Amino acid sequence: MPEVFQRVNMTNSFAGEQYLYASLRILSQDEKRFARYERRMAYFEEKPEERADIQYELTRLESGRAIITYLRSSTIEMRLRCLTSGATG
Repeated sequence: MPEVFQRVNMTNSFAGEQYLYASLRILSQDEKRFARYERRMAYFEEKPEERADIQYELTRLESGRAIITYLRSSTIEMRLRCLTSGATG
């Protein structure tokens, strides 16, 4: 698993790395989650401005008071659900 992670890791934040690593472990075992992940990837390929916005939010988590900022704002996961809820796969 670590070798695969190193090859596909193109994240820009620690939070992104954590999400990717967990996803690789979970997605290989859960077909339903894998399908949702595929829809999200397709969505962000079609909407690069949304992808950039989410990347910016994740990068902000790297700062010192990031957890407070994160908890005060809507969670990124909820935002992803809203953005991709209409995506079909």
